[in-house]
Amino acid sequence: MHRALACADGVVRWPADGPLRFVPDELMDDPERTKAGLRAAYRGLLDLDVDRLLLAHGDPIVHGAKGELFAFVERA
Repeated sequence: MHRALACADGVVRWPADGPLRFVPDELMDDPERTKAGLRAAYRGLLDLDVDRLLLAHGDPIVHGAKGELFAFVERA
């Protein structure tokens, strides 16, 4: 069974096949606070057994999503 996680606008892939990233700061009301909150939330999601990540912006990650999300949290 494949398990997927949908992240909407919290994390994006621009370009569509690039690494995960936050939306640009100018699209957030309080960028540093928002990013800190999202990082903490995504850290909590790393406990889930997921291998696919569905995004509102960018290609989905269909294999290895947990590793990609971990790398994003550590890098972001």
